[in-house]
Amino acid sequence: MQALDSAVTIIRENEEFQKGKEPLTNENIQQLLKQNSNHEMQIVNLTGYHPFIKGLTINWESGLLLVNLYDDVQSLRFLEGKTEKDAFVKDRINQYLINDIARIARLSDETFKPNEESFVINFDNLTNSQSYLTLNLGYLADKIAQQVTDQIVLSWSPAHADLIKDVYPIRSYNNYQTEKSEDQKLGLVVYAPAMYSAAAPTGFRTGSIYVIAKGMDALVQKYQEAPEAEENQVLATDFNQLNTLLQQMGFIGYPGSAFGLPKEFNKDYIFELNDYYSTLLKASREDFQVKGSKRFAVLDFSDVEQRLLTINKIDDRIQEDLLKWKESYNAAQVDLNLTSKYTVPAPTKNVYWENLKLSVVKFFRGDDRKVLKWGLDLSGGKTVRIGLLDQNGRTVTNPEDLKQAVNELYTRINKMGVAERTIRIENSNILLDFPGSQNLSASELVKASAMYFHIVNEKFGPLNTALAGAVNQFLQDIWNEAVVTNRRDIESINEIAWQHLGGDEESTIIMRPRTEHAKILYENGLRLANPKNRVVTQAFDESLSTLAMFRGGDSTEWDNQTHPLLVVFHNFALEGSNLENIQPGYDATQGNILTFGIKRSFDSGEHASGSPRDNFFNWTSQFAEDKIAGTPKEVYSNGRGWRMAVILNGSIITAPSLNAALRDGGTISGRFSQREVTQLAADLKAGSLSFTPRILSEENVSPELGREERAKGIVASLVALALVVIAMIGYYHFAGFVASCAVLLNIFIMWGVLQNLGAALTLPGIAGIVLTIGMAVDANVLVFERIREEFKVTGRIASAIQAGYRKAFSAIIDSNITTIIAAIILIQFDSGPIKGFAVTLIIGIISSMFTALFMTRYFFAGWVKKPEHKRLSMAQFLKETHFDFLKQAKKAIVISLIVMGIGTYFLVSERKTIFGMDFTGGYSLTLDVAEKAEKPDYRLEAINAFLDKGASRRDFEVRELSRPNQLRIQLGTSMDEKGHPFYQMPEINPDSKYAFDYQKDPRLSWVVETLQSHGLDVQQSQLTTLQKNWTIMSGQFSDTMRNNAIVALGAALIAILIYITFRFEFKFAIGAVIGLVHDVIITLGILALFHAIGFPVQIDLQVVGAIMTIIGYSLNDTIIVFDRIREDMKTLRRLSFREIINHALNVTLSRTIMTSGTTLLVLLALVLLGGQSIFAFSLVMTVGVLVGTLSSLFIASPVMLYFHNKEVEHQHTESSVKRA
Repeated sequence: MQALDSAVTIIRENEEFQKGKEPLTNENIQQLLKQNSNHEMQIVNLTGYHPFIKGLTINWESGLLLVNLYDDVQSLRFLEGKTEKDAFVKDRINQYLINDIARIARLSDETFKPNEESFVINFDNLTNSQSYLTLNLGYLADKIAQQVTDQIVLSWSPAHADLIKDVYPIRSYNNYQTEKSEDQKLGLVVYAPAMYSAAAPTGFRTGSIYVIAKGMDALVQKYQEAPEAEENQVLATDFNQLNTLLQQMGFIGYPGSAFGLPKEFNKDYIFELNDYYSTLLKASREDFQVKGSKRFAVLDFSDVEQRLLTINKIDDRIQEDLLKWKESYNAAQVDLNLTSKYTVPAPTKNVYWENLKLSVVKFFRGDDRKVLKWGLDLSGGKTVRIGLLDQNGRTVTNPEDLKQAVNELYTRINKMGVAERTIRIENSNILLDFPGSQNLSASELVKASAMYFHIVNEKFGPLNTALAGAVNQFLQDIWNEAVVTNRRDIESINEIAWQHLGGDEESTIIMRPRTEHAKILYENGLRLANPKNRVVTQAFDESLSTLAMFRGGDSTEWDNQTHPLLVVFHNFALEGSNLENIQPGYDATQGNILTFGIKRSFDSGEHASGSPRDNFFNWTSQFAEDKIAGTPKEVYSNGRGWRMAVILNGSIITAPSLNAALRDGGTISGRFSQREVTQLAADLKAGSLSFTPRILSEENVSPELGREERAKGIVASLVALALVVIAMIGYYHFAGFVASCAVLLNIFIMWGVLQNLGAALTLPGIAGIVLTIGMAVDANVLVFERIREEFKVTGRIASAIQAGYRKAFSAIIDSNITTIIAAIILIQFDSGPIKGFAVTLIIGIISSMFTALFMTRYFFAGWVKKPEHKRLSMAQFLKETHFDFLKQAKKAIVISLIVMGIGTYFLVSERKTIFGMDFTGGYSLTLDVAEKAEKPDYRLEAINAFLDKGASRRDFEVRELSRPNQLRIQLGTSMDEKGHPFYQMPEINPDSKYAFDYQKDPRLSWVVETLQSHGLDVQQSQLTTLQKNWTIMSGQFSDTMRNNAIVALGAALIAILIYITFRFEFKFAIGAVIGLVHDVIITLGILALFHAIGFPVQIDLQVVGAIMTIIGYSLNDTIIVFDRIREDMKTLRRLSFREIINHALNVTLSRTIMTSGTTLLVLLALVLLGGQSIFAFSLVMTVGVLVGTLSSLFIASPVMLYFHNKEVEHQHTESSVKRA
């Protein structure tokens, strides 16, 4: 071991091992750029500076910096791998290169992406970036360095003879460099590398300011040899005073012999202020980026639209601060400590008024997201790829676990089901699409809350005076290394801690602890879990510990420590997914709090013993204050109960002491604002995720539809709306105008509620709303027809209006209540997109009932008071009819059965291709095609290429990602069926000779060749790794969602049966339900027929929504007829039941035709003018409305009559038996 240490020392100190070219300075780089001056391209030659990188190519036009690798490195990277040795060399060189690129990325804070045969950095952070504003941080560094110098001169008064100012002066780095070598050995040197054009010495970073205590480390080492000596105690006091002063200013300290600093600093002690510029840049609220040399802060300038969005973001942050200020003020006013009232001043602005002003201003700046949120098909959004880690830190690959995660994530990101978030599984990753979210980060979108409760290991805490010093220095060393190496995530921190305690990076063997502090802790029993092989459970185990990290950025949030680290037990006491009854609250002493209960048992699928309550009690009972009294544990915590660290998303939010053992529940406090605690409660109620999501990539995604398709859909919707208004006014004249106004008000009500729920407005959504409008006129039509009837009888308009509303009320209420009951059941089963449909349906029904029954009635109540208003003129295309519907019922039923049989046949025969990608999933590929000078629409060209090669438009989907030439191609499983391009393709290419790995897969080869046939060449570098981007994807509609939807639909039908039985009779209920089943089967059958003959229709989520709407429409139609039958049974007692049914069907025929006619006007406009994007939805709805209308006339009522006759026969039989 000593020999190994000696070897390491020799390598570090011998300059021969460190020989190489001097690093390039800014002046050198500027000279190189001038030598290759070109407006579009700049080349920097780095030959001899790096073992892999030959140079850099800067493309100013596209905003890219390309890394050029040496030719021999490239040849090794792309070896064909004919022998095992070749494969080994290829893998090793690629691993070395990737590790070094990662190191450069970490040091520069840049993001490198693979591009062709190398790596690339994107300069631009904004869409349509035009230019940059640069802030020279050297001037700021100069000012801060001067402030630091002045503060040290003012506040540090050393008493030790070696540290007085004459012996140990304070000077700038400029003065230090001009001194003689003997004068450089002592004193404080304030050094800000950003002030100087020359490269900083090895180990010093341009983004930091340093106070170099020359010779201080040697003095401290001398003190440690004889700490009891009076002189050394004075030295320790002076050093601690300096250390505390600089820590208060944000500096961290470490010996100069650490982290590879030059030999001249080995005897010095270094204080470093990292990211000295962060406070100023945060205060600007602008999105400044400080990368690379850290000499400049850069702000992207884009077009006016992007600038306005940025200003909106800044105003949002100001409003956020105002809200926090208001909450802090309110908390201070009710604090039990009377002095708190005077510590927080009242806000200078009214929170609500400022929020209203901000919303108005943002809207006129062009940010309409609070007013309108477009869906993925209209505005695009962001696609986020995430991987999952289990509680042991291992990647989740099990298909069942991935499906469970999909269901949990869907609930979290789309609570009400109306936000149009799509989610799929691709191999072992999950792909999420968020509409209209291009300016949000992936972490803001996913909002994953993972919460764990860990007991703090107080033996290695600050209250154990025997070890507190060693623990603090051990953790400070770890934090310092994490800051210096830019590895501040908790996983990296635990790796550093493991190594400090003696762990080996390459094995699980514990070697010698690195420092004396680490050695002391190791000898006293500190054992850290190996971060590379960690297994975490809820089982009680106090043998292993791990490090956790406080949230926040300074000591005020770190429990007054100079670092954010804390030693906790490795196993957790409780997991967030096992919480229940989570409620936000307020406590006068603790502020906003979160109360919770603990589940009695684990959820199904969790492999754990015991119960959450028992396991939690096992932990807390061992460390609560009353349980540790009189034990050694009491000494470690100074008599207090050991702390419980509550860790949310990797950070400690609070660490309260355990006063007593806990079992059933508890309270969490953590200086939350009101909105923070409310959001946390909502996230935890949605369920703490069973797995930890890790964001792998995020890309902006183009709209699904081209401009032409979008224009067609919107125009069709406007035409449909206009046709409804024209039809209503043309038929009902003035009353139709009033109804049209009510319908427009209905739109605004639906719009407002849906936007408040965060719903995304898609093109089918727009069509659906317009269709809801077409159906909403039904209530007005029913009222107007009853008014017409009453006016014929009385001749008085006032009494006719009153009677019309009164008699139509029960029919409208019953039909809508029945639909609402079904929708509520669909919501309870939480079946993904079906839930979204149900929410929208309820909103539409309630708003249309409000406008039809109350708003129009209120208007007519005022209108009728004027004497000149004596009648409502209305057209009447149908006079009194006497059609015998029941006589034609047998023919209708026979025709229906034949159609159902034919439809079922086609549904079965087309089962492999009729289901869309939403259900079946398929294949997914992300790639970059070579850019062309003319910059065509790459997405459209790819679509045409697939169509020309035999794929149908329903077989695939092509989306544009962050760049125009970056495409995501999704192919459905229908591609594998007969008549489609993948039919009978083998899984593996039988030809053993191929240039690239992707050619092993015939399907992937077909995709590449198809694109190339239309001039879309895949970039050469991607061809070598294309196989990795080819994934199997799941459908959006998971198995759980599908099963829940089926159960929900069954339960909804049963509920409809019960309600109609309660409000009418059982025979009415059975007739309505059979009519619904009839409508769904025939509609699906006709859809299958259209699919078989080549129409571009499949069963996808849009069609599911259409089927749901058909059920509601048909049910509404049927109950209107049934209500009239019920009314006629009371008033037309002389007629037979058959005659009553026929009479009811005839008197409601005008309403039926008018309602169906207005709805069909909408649908025909959508079918003929709406384009391909809403064709399937509109076509299915058209078929469904026709079938639903016919079933309410020829199926539901005859079925009800059949059961009535059976009931009468049964009663006659019973009475005959009694008489006998």
